Amino acid sequence: MLFLYFDPEIWGTVSDWFVAIVTSITAYYLYQTLKSQKEVQDTQTKLFEIEKTRFLESIKPILKFTQPTKEQQIITEDTDKSINSIIVSNESSNNALNGSITMLSETKNIEIINRKAFEYFHLRKNSTLRLNFILHDTKSSENLLILCFKYQDIANNKYVQYINCDLKANGYSRIYYAFPETDTEK
Repeated sequence: MLFLYFDPEIWGTVSDWFVAIVTSITAYYLYQTLKSQKEVQDTQTKLFEIEKTRFLESIKPILKFTQPTKEQQIITEDTDKSINSIIVSNESSNNALNGSITMLSETKNIEIINRKAFEYFHLRKNSTLRLNFILHDTKSSENLLILCFKYQDIANNKYVQYINCDLKANGYSRIYYAFPETDTEK
């Protein structure tokens, strides 16, 4: 019979080897468990971000900018001047709170009529805000109006929305606007 002798002081006993093997197997499965938990945690973080974005989109006020209909337009008798209006409406079911409007394009040809609306506004669902401007010289090429709307939602998230208006004679305006963006200057 072939019997190999291993010195227990050098090689350890069977129980020492058994403890080493069990510890190695335990360490391997512990690593696999931690790796799996990390994957689950990463997935939960992604799901949280998706739900957060979904919630923020659900409470975001959406402002729409239109020009008045023919019946709503204000007509002036002075043919060199024109009163142009922009109607701002809230298209979502969420309120636009603590709003302010800044005129980014300064031109002497355009005068704001209702300046108070520029300082502070709230827009509820299906409510409107009318901004009126006097176009002093309808033949002038300085008729571009750039406005910056800043407002908040019910969770105090701040938004900024820019519009460009090309004011024309007879109260007609071309309005270009983008979707609201989150205001990074919180």
